[in-house]
Amino acid sequence: MRILAVRGQNLASLAEPFAIDLRAEPLAGAGLFAITGETGAGKSTLLDAICLALYGRFPRVASLGADETIPDVAEGDALKARDSRSILRRGAASGWAEVDFVGVDGNAYRAQWSAYRARNKPGGRLQPAARKIDRLGPDGEPSETIADKIGTADARIVDLTDLTFEQFRRTVLLAQGDFDAFLRADDNERADLLEKITGTEIYARLSARAFEKAREAREAVALLEARRREIGLLDAATRSERTAHRAGLAERLGEARERSDAARAGLAAHDRIAGAETRLAAAEAECAAAEADRASATEARERIDRIARARGLTPAFTLLDDAEKDEAAAVAALAEVEAQLAEATPTFERAREARDTATGALASVDARIADLAPEWDAAAKLDVRIEEARREAEAAETPRRAALEARDGERARLEEMDARRLALATEIGRLEHELARLAPLAPLAERWDDVEARLADRIATAREIAVAAARREVAETKLAGLATRRAEHDRIESENATRRADIEARLGERRAALAAIAEAETRLRDDALLALRGEVAALLPTAAVRRDAIGDGETATSEVAETAAEADATETRRGEVENLRAGLRARREGLATAAELADAVVSAEALGLRARLVEGEPCPVCGARDHPVAVDPTLLAALEKVRSERAAVEAEIAACDRLAADLDGALAAVKARRRDAERRAAIAATRRGEAEATLAEALARLAASVAALALPFALEAAAEDPTAALGGLADEVTTARAETGRALAAADRLRGEIEALRRDLERIDAEREARRTARRDDEADEAAARGEATAAAETEAGARRRLADLDVRLTPLLAGLGIGPDDLDRDEQALVDHIARGVDDHRSKAAAVARAADEGKDLERARLAAREVSIRAEEALIGAEVTLAGRLEAVARLEAERAGLLGGMATAAHRAAAADARADAAAALEAAQRRLTTARTAHESALTLHGERHAALIEALDAVRNRAHGRGRALAAADLGLDEARALLAIPDERVEALRAEVAAIDRRATRAHAALGERRRDLDAALAGGRPKSEPAALEEALAAARAETEALNREIGALDQMLAADDAARAAAEGLDREIERAAARRDVLGAVDEAIGSRDGDKFRRFAQGITLDRLTELANRHLASLNPRYRLARAEGLGLTIVDRDMGDEVRSTRSLSGGERFLASLALALALSGLEGRRSFVDTLFVDEGFGSLDAATLDVAIDALEGLQSEGRKVGVISHVAAMHDRIPVQIRVEKAGAGRSRVQVVGAA
Repeated sequence: MRILAVRGQNLASLAEPFAIDLRAEPLAGAGLFAITGETGAGKSTLLDAICLALYGRFPRVASLGADETIPDVAEGDALKARDSRSILRRGAASGWAEVDFVGVDGNAYRAQWSAYRARNKPGGRLQPAARKIDRLGPDGEPSETIADKIGTADARIVDLTDLTFEQFRRTVLLAQGDFDAFLRADDNERADLLEKITGTEIYARLSARAFEKAREAREAVALLEARRREIGLLDAATRSERTAHRAGLAERLGEARERSDAARAGLAAHDRIAGAETRLAAAEAECAAAEADRASATEARERIDRIARARGLTPAFTLLDDAEKDEAAAVAALAEVEAQLAEATPTFERAREARDTATGALASVDARIADLAPEWDAAAKLDVRIEEARREAEAAETPRRAALEARDGERARLEEMDARRLALATEIGRLEHELARLAPLAPLAERWDDVEARLADRIATAREIAVAAARREVAETKLAGLATRRAEHDRIESENATRRADIEARLGERRAALAAIAEAETRLRDDALLALRGEVAALLPTAAVRRDAIGDGETATSEVAETAAEADATETRRGEVENLRAGLRARREGLATAAELADAVVSAEALGLRARLVEGEPCPVCGARDHPVAVDPTLLAALEKVRSERAAVEAEIAACDRLAADLDGALAAVKARRRDAERRAAIAATRRGEAEATLAEALARLAASVAALALPFALEAAAEDPTAALGGLADEVTTARAETGRALAAADRLRGEIEALRRDLERIDAEREARRTARRDDEADEAAARGEATAAAETEAGARRRLADLDVRLTPLLAGLGIGPDDLDRDEQALVDHIARGVDDHRSKAAAVARAADEGKDLERARLAAREVSIRAEEALIGAEVTLAGRLEAVARLEAERAGLLGGMATAAHRAAAADARADAAAALEAAQRRLTTARTAHESALTLHGERHAALIEALDAVRNRAHGRGRALAAADLGLDEARALLAIPDERVEALRAEVAAIDRRATRAHAALGERRRDLDAALAGGRPKSEPAALEEALAAARAETEALNREIGALDQMLAADDAARAAAEGLDREIERAAARRDVLGAVDEAIGSRDGDKFRRFAQGITLDRLTELANRHLASLNPRYRLARAEGLGLTIVDRDMGDEVRSTRSLSGGERFLASLALALALSGLEGRRSFVDTLFVDEGFGSLDAATLDVAIDALEGLQSEGRKVGVISHVAAMHDRIPVQIRVEKAGAGRSRVQVVGAA
C-alpha cells in the first residue's frame, strides 16, 4: 500500500487543521523525510492520526491496560485508557483524522475517523466515534462511499490494505516503544508476533485439521470393515437349485398364459358380436326418431315463410315511423320557441329600466367631484410642507448618529487600552521572572557566537573520528568476511566434487534404464495400434448403417401390410356410398316435375297475385272470374310437401357427395403411404446389402492386422453382430495403447531426468569457474581493505589530537554551566542544541522585556489623547440631539393640521377613490346599454323563429297521413294483418336463424341416421364373418379365471424366488462395492496418516511452529541484507526454536545474545528487522511507505550517516520513509521536513519545508 496524504484537526496538541500531501513537492520527490519538533509538540500524533483514520485506534493506547480509566471533561464521565477518543483535544467539541491511500487493487481511497461531543459543545458528553471509507475519483475527490460503519470499515481496511492493525504497526508505522519489540521477544512472544504480522495462524488450523482428518479416516475404515462382516451370501448349491426351480416355474407360467389368451380371444369375439347387434338396434331407433322429427317440422317451415313476407314490409313501416318522429320533433320545436318568446319579452323591459337608472347614477357622481376640488387643493399644499419638514428632521438624525458612534468608539478604545496596559504589566512581570531563572546563561549569551563556532568545530572533529573509526571497522570487517568467504569457497568446492560424482552415477543408471525399454519397437507398436483404432472407428458407422437398415426394413414391411388392409376397407365403403347416391338421384328425378309445380304455386309472385284476387272480379293474368286455387288449402299443403321432400333428397345427395369425396381423399392418402412404405423397404434392403458387403471385405482385412498385434478377435462373431464385435476390439486396442503409452511416458521421463542431470553437471562446472574468478577478486579486495584500514587509523589519530586541543579551550567557557568534555562526548549535539536554546531563550526574553516597556509608554500617551477625543465627541452628540428635537416638533404641528382635511386620507388616494367611483358608474351605464341591445335582439329573433316552426309542423302532419295510406296498401298485398305483421317483425334475428337452423339440423340428422344404419349393418356382418365362438361366455369366463389364478400363483412363487436371488445379487454387489470402498478408504487413511505424521497435531502447534520457522528464516535473510549496509559487523542468525542470535564477524563469527548489543547496535538490528518485515509483509501488497518514531539518538555520527544512507537507498525500491528524531545531525542531513512547532497554550502548528 502507499500513503498519499494525512489530514486532521483537534488531535492532542494539533488543534488547527493540518494537511500533509505526500504527492506534492517537496515530499513527492523525497525518498526520506524527517518529522521534527520539540518534545511534546505532537510529532507522534501525526502517526497516531494515520492509525486512527485507517483502524480507529493507535499504538500508544492500544497496549494500555483494559481496566485503566482517565477522567473526561464531561461531569461524572470517565474514559477507558485504551479509548481512541482520548486523543481528542481538551476544550474541543470535535476532532477528526483522514488518510488518502492506494490499496492493493491499485485504486485510491480516503479513510476517515471522527469524534464529537454532544450538542457540539466542548463540555458535552463524548459521542461514539464514526468511521467512513470513500473511493476517490480521478480528481482526488470522493466518488463513492464503500463503508460508513465501524464494523464494515474495519473489514474493508484489512481487505484494501492486506494489513491488520498489528501488521500495520510493525511494518508501516514503527511507533515509540514497539521498535525493538521483535528483537527483545522470547520464543513464545516472537511466535505471537510472527502470527500477528504474517498471518501464520492458518497453519495452526491446517495442522489441527490434518489431525482430525486422519482420525476420521481411521474411523471410516473400521466402520466399513464392520459393515462388510455383517453381509450374508447364499452358497453356490442353494443358488443353483433355486435358479433351476425358477426355470421350471417360468415354463408352466408360459402355458398358463397361452390358455388365458385363448379364453380372452373367445370372450372378445362374443363381446364384438353383442356390441354390433346393440349398435344396430340403436341405429334403427335413431333413424325412426329422425323421420318423426322431420314430419313434425312442417309448422316451423310455414312460420319461416310468414316471417319472410312480414320482413318484406319493413320499408313501409320504416317510412311511417320516420314521418311520425318528424311530426313529434316539429311539435317539440314549436313549444320550445314559444317558451323562448315568453322569456325574452320581460327581459327586454327590465334591461330598458336598468339603462335609465345607470344614467342618473353617473350624473350624481359628477356633481360630487365638482364639490371636492377646493379641499383637494388645500390638502395637497399641506402634504408638500410636511414632506419638507420630515426631510429636515432626517438630515438632523444623521449627524446625531455619527456623533453617538464616535462617542461609543472612543469609549471602547479607552477600555481596550486599559486592558492592554494591564496585560503588559502582567507580561513584563512574567518575563522578568524568566530572566531571573536564566541568569546563569547571561555571561555565555554575550560570547555565544565564539562558543558556538568552537562547539561546531568539536562536533565536526568528533564526527570525523567516528567516520574514521567506522571506516577502519568496515575495512577490518571486510577482511574478516573475505577470510570467511575463502573458507566457504573451499567447503563448497569439496561438496560439489562429491555431488558431481553422485550425478554421474545416477546419469549412468538412467541411461541403462532407457536402453532397456526398447523405445523404437514400442513406438512402432503404438503407431500400429493407433492405425487399427482408426480402422475400427471408420467401420463403426457402417455397422450402425446395417443395424438401422434392418430395423427400417422391418418397420416398412409391416406398414405395407397395414396400408393394404386399410385401402381394401376404404374401397368397399366407397362402393356402398356410390350405390346410395345412385338411388337418391333416381328419386330426385321422380320428384322434379311435382317440385316445379310446387315452386310455381308457392312462389312469392304467385302468392302476391292470389292476394290481389277479388271474388267475382277478373284475374289480371288469365281474365277468369272463378278463382278456385285461392280457396284450396289442401292443394297448397300437398305442393309444400313435395317441395320439402325434394329439399331433403337434395340434402342427402349433397351429404353422399361429401362422404364420397372424403373417402376418395382417404383412399389416395392410404395408397400414397403404401407406396412410400414399399419404397422405404426397398431402400432399407439396398442399404443393408451394401453395408454387409463393405463389412465383410473390411473385417477380412482387419483380422490380419489384429493377428499381427496378438489381440483377441472372432471373425465369425463379427459377421453376426459387427457393432458389438467392433466395440470389443476398440476396448482391446485402448487397453494395449495404455500399456505402450506407459512405457513411452517412462522413456520420456528418463530422458528428462538425463537432461536435468546433464544440466546439473554443467551448472556445477560453471559455478566452479565462477568461484575461481571470485577468489581472485577477493584477493584484490583483501589488499585494498588492508590499505583502507591503515589510512583510517591514521586519520582517526589526527582527529583525536585536534579534539583534545578544543576541549582545553572550551572547558573554561562551559564551566559556569557545570559542563565538561565527558558531557559533550555523551551527546554533544543534543547538549549544544540545549545550550543554544537556552541562550536564544535568554536573548528573546530580554528583548521582549524591553519591547513591552516601550509599548507601555506608547500606550499611555495614546490613552491621554483618546480621552480628549472622547470628551469632544460627547459634546457633539448633545448639540445634534437638540437640533433633532426642534425639527421633529415642527413635523408634528403640520401633521395635526393635515389630519382635519379629507378625514386624514392622502390627497392622491382620495382623488383616486372619486375617480374610481365615476369609472364604476360609467361602466355600469355601458353594461346596461349592452344588456338592452342584447335583449332587443333576442326578442326579435324569437318572433321570427316562431313563424318558421309553425310552418314546419303543418308539413310534418301531411307526410304522416300520406305514409299511413301506403302502409295499409302493403299489408293488404302481403295478406297480413297489422298486428300480425308487427308481431312477426318483432321476432329477433337470432330466433329466426335458430328456427331455420333447427329445421336444417332435423334434416341433417335424418340423413346421418340413414347412413349410420347402413354402417351398423355392415359392422354386424363383419363381426359374424368368422362365426360365433363354439364355447359359451360362461365357460370361457370360468377357463379365464382358472388360468388367471394359476398365473398369479406362479407369479408369486417366481417373484419370491426373484426377490431371494436379487437380494443375493445385491448382497454380492454390496460386498464387492464395500471391498472397493474399503480399499479406497484405506488408501485415503494412509495418505492422511502420512500428512498427520508430517504436520498434524491436536492443538495445531506442530505445523504452525514449522511455518513460523520458515517465515523467521526468510525474515532473517531479508534483515541481514539491510544489516549488511547498516552495520556489517553483525549478522542475525536463527537459534533453537524461534530464537534469534547475533553473529559478531569482528570476533571470528562469535554467536552472541541480542541482549548483549548496545543501544545503537540494537536500534540498527531492529531497523533491519523492521525493513525486512515491511518487505516480507503483504500477501497481495507491497508496503512502500514506512514511518520510524525515535531511536536514532543512540547512534554515533558515523553510524547515523550509514543508517540515513540505507534509508535513502530505499527510494530506489519505490519506498518512502519518514523518521521522527531529535538528533540535530539528522535535521541537517535530511532537507525535506515536516515541522511540528509549538504555538503556545498547548497548541502546535504543522509545516512542510524543503531544501533551501
